[in-house]
Amino acid sequence: GMQTAFFTYQRAKLCYHKIGRGSKILLFFHGYGQQGKVFEENSRFLQEEYTCYLFDLFFHGQSEWQYGEAVLSKDFWHALIQAFLTEQQL
Repeated sequence: GMQTAFFTYQRAKLCYHKIGRGSKILLFFHGYGQQGKVFEENSRFLQEEYTCYLFDLFFHGQSEWQYGEAVLSKDFWHALIQAFLTEQQL
């Protein structure tokens, strides 16, 4: 089934949903006004061959941006995703 978990980087809390057990890895990022679960059906179709990570971007779904009106910079996002990949051993 689908597992929902959280990854915290500094004060930012990123929600993600994990589906599948395949050796290949897919990361899914939704559009404005959506959330990671929009890719649930696609991921179930792929779960034998792929392990899929479906992210709720900040200000969407269950993710929490704890920096008020501060802008999410490319550098912060890059560091966060790098830390996530390291933690997941991807």
